[in-house]
Amino acid sequence: MKKYLLILLLNIFLINIYSSHGQNIAKLSPQAKISLLTCSPGTQIYALFGHSSVRVKDPLSGTDLVFNYGIFDYDTPNFTMKFVQGKLLYRLGVERFPRFHYVYTHENRQVLEQVFNFNPEEKQKVFDYLWNNAQPENANYKYDFFFDNCANRIADVLKDALGEDLTYIKPEKEYFSYRNQLDYYLDGNYHKSPWADFGMDLILGMPADQIADFKGEMFLPDHLAENFTHGKLRNSVPLVSQSKIIIPRERPDSITNWNITPLLLFWILCGITALFFLRKNNTFTKIFDFILFLLLGLSGVLFIFMWVATDHEVCHQNLNMLWMNPFHILLAINILRNNLEGFWKKYLWVTLVINGLLIVAWKFLPQEFHWASFPIILMISMRIVALLKNNQPTITT
Repeated sequence: MKKYLLILLLNIFLINIYSSHGQNIAKLSPQAKISLLTCSPGTQIYALFGHSSVRVKDPLSGTDLVFNYGIFDYDTPNFTMKFVQGKLLYRLGVERFPRFHYVYTHENRQVLEQVFNFNPEEKQKVFDYLWNNAQPENANYKYDFFFDNCANRIADVLKDALGEDLTYIKPEKEYFSYRNQLDYYLDGNYHKSPWADFGMDLILGMPADQIADFKGEMFLPDHLAENFTHGKLRNSVPLVSQSKIIIPRERPDSITNWNITPLLLFWILCGITALFFLRKNNTFTKIFDFILFLLLGLSGVLFIFMWVATDHEVCHQNLNMLWMNPFHILLAINILRNNLEGFWKKYLWVTLVINGLLIVAWKFLPQEFHWASFPIILMISMRIVALLKNNQPTITT
């Protein structure tokens, strides 16, 4: 919140300067430089994939500003609901470079600067575009993690400001899905985050398994920086004139001792489930089954909400609902009531068949499942078989 307020006040301050000394800021000198700042991933959940900003430095006027499309206000009314629904407005913030330098040095995050090879006219066009975007009436936009974020917004800025003067020579390479692009960051190539990886794989639906092409993969700051090296100005001039690390990482990241990953935890639970798989149902298994199917059903409700009640398109069409079914809530209630005859017996058989098909067709589904889901599905299947074996569980105390 403090950072947001500081940036907001800075925006007002800069706008006031612009109003009274417009020529000093609005007109860049020939010595001015515009560059892309690419920040390495951090340890916080919101920083796991890095960050991108634009720097405008003009030694003649003393201007040294950073334009940042990743600002939002924690005090926004109904913040949590708007965030979950994908309706939270982000904004373009402006801060002075020394503060930017302090923050990323303090966070021990490397920053790569790529200076653009703009001529004076192109510099002015890009700066004017950014400055106009930074005005209060234009600064807000509806954030989208894959398609409209701090990185691909910058790609759009250059495209809109420069038009046909900017082209790309797209490299011949293999492109991966949006989901796989995230896996590269979460599986240990940067800060290993197995639980974040598991959570994202659960909440992302089939749209996340579409291939992210040259333009699509620029939602990630690292890919934006890499793809800019393939840009051409006026058909022949390289978009990037020079690259250098302006903030190095000064120390290694601390290593956590928390080694329980989702895959390990759920295989352990699956093994425990197997120990009493064929034993007669009792109070313990009844409580276990109730909690298991209740949690699965509540998760299914969340997936439906993310599908039909949010603007997060990448959370739509989520096949995880095949095994995390909202109707499992009612099944859990009927387990407590010892009512598994008739409809609920058929429901158990249908669920068992679906789980079996998921296991058999694991690698052929249009949506990629996290491997930690596999032992959960096995665990569910074992409990269903046990419930079918004992239609009327005998309660022992």
